[in-house]
Amino acid sequence: MNRDGERRIILHCDDFGLALCANDGVERALTAGIATSASVMIPCPWAYDAVRRAAAHPEWAVGIHLTFSAEWPRYRWRPILPQARVPGLYGPDGFMWPRGGDVPAHASAEEVFAEALAQVELAQAWGLRPAHLDVHMGVMYQAEFRDVYLTLAEQLGLPLRMPDRREAWPPTAPGAATTADIRKEARRRGLRFPDYMAHYGRLPHEDMAGFLVRVLETLPVGTTERFFHPAVDTPELRGMTQGGADRVEDLRVLTENVEVRRVLAERDIRRVSYRDLA
Repeated sequence: MNRDGERRIILHCDDFGLALCANDGVERALTAGIATSASVMIPCPWAYDAVRRAAAHPEWAVGIHLTFSAEWPRYRWRPILPQARVPGLYGPDGFMWPRGGDVPAHASAEEVFAEALAQVELAQAWGLRPAHLDVHMGVMYQAEFRDVYLTLAEQLGLPLRMPDRREAWPPTAPGAATTADIRKEARRRGLRFPDYMAHYGRLPHEDMAGFLVRVLETLPVGTTERFFHPAVDTPELRGMTQGGADRVEDLRVLTENVEVRRVLAERDIRRVSYRDLA
């Protein structure tokens, strides 16, 4: 999407369906804020509620946040498919593995594809018309599952999230390969994805609003995605994770921050969604 020298931003909400606090936060970000798209974690307990909210707002661009790990010790979820079908996706406690890096050590590409397709089909059965695919905790960016990710998007005819061309994945792995190969293969298959991902690079002294302002002030020509995890500050959120304050901050940035809105307007940055990539 590098047409006409235009600068575009996808302001995306991950983790729709994670919990009630997340669903309320995502809805607020999409209706009263500047967010342009979201994606649902279908295996999570509040996914059905998220899909029904999306069905009531056909103007929203809502995709599927393909999920294969459950990272919080006090709040867990299971695959859609039974353990007999995808045994490698179940950890010893009967839930998904706690780390994305655990998945390729135990699950086959065939199991990951079957579970991913099951998540998509369940979302569709609930009434969701997916706008795109993306991935929880980057599991499908790993070498073992990259072809699964591209093949699923190709079969469904959907845009998909990509790591930024400047990043390695996993970002902390010694000698990790760059993402150039997966982007090149996705382009060869005719798949659509943002030109850039503004994921890393937040400085130690920056709050999220300051980071986003800096991203917008230096936005390159083309389409850039920045994703957030907005949630309402509730006892549910505080009980789920110690990282809840960051999610509340994300919601404020998307709904209340005047400086972010000023930069968007002054620099003539167009807010778009994954549906626009189609």
